[in-house]
Amino acid sequence: MWKSNNNHTVPEVYLKQFLNKDWKFWVFDNQKIWRQEELCYRGISNLTVKRKFYVWKTKHAEEDYTIETDILANNIESAVKEPLLKISQRKILDEDDMSVLSYFVIFQYIRTTKFKSNFIDSRKAEQERDIIRNYSNPWYLEKVITKMKSKGKDVSWYNSQEMAAKVKSWDIKPSVTVSKEYYLNFMLHTVTRSVEDFFNMEWKLLVAPHGKYFITTDNPFIITPVWEKNIWIWIKTPWAKKYIPLSPDVCLELGDVWASWKIPSYITISEKELNKINYY
Repeated sequence: MWKSNNNHTVPEVYLKQFLNKDWKFWVFDNQKIWRQEELCYRGISNLTVKRKFYVWKTKHAEEDYTIETDILANNIESAVKEPLLKISQRKILDEDDMSVLSYFVIFQYIRTTKFKSNFIDSRKAEQERDIIRNYSNPWYLEKVITKMKSKGKDVSWYNSQEMAAKVKSWDIKPSVTVSKEYYLNFMLHTVTRSVEDFFNMEWKLLVAPHGKYFITTDNPFIITPVWEKNIWIWIKTPWAKKYIPLSPDVCLELGDVWASWKIPSYITISEKELNKINYY
């Protein structure tokens, strides 16, 4: 099977929905704004591409391309073409379409560079807090010392109380790394665990008013609000709204997880509502 080292974090099958009749669109790059190169008219070649983004190392140090080839390119991205075509033609979706879109949307939420970066940063911070909390606890250190002793190591000079007190007094930041393999495992586990929740959410297909359009980004899946009363908003948070534009004319809105399931209908929204979604 052909293996690609150039992996899309937003797939071509999705980006093609936003191309004009010349197979191009306007792209805004906020990383180049100060060089006055922020807006360009181009196709999708090499757009949202990262080298070996989904390639991981096996326990034998071999490169595994399964996520890119078997799961994404030849499964999810291939299957989503039909429901995206139906949406472009304003046809009613059936359960199979919704199932495919559920997989596509949850993958798209997790597979971006921004999500990966935020996930790794938060996981590192969590592990650093755990290390400091554990090693400043005499009871935990006593267990570590006992384990070392069982392995025949000399622990006569260890004192759990003194060690814990020193850790508490140190202004330290443990060195923690989170591997790409850890992130990719999280991706697969989250998709398997959450895809049914996506299917059972309240679905709405929002239609842009005449002459107005939805825009998309390299992080097209949006959860709003992000924070509410110091609570981190997640995909299952009851009052959160989830959006992903599926074309310039149609945006999928996902509501509560436990909403009564039904086939989604097309709802034309106001220009004010469209601008609000585009602002996110």
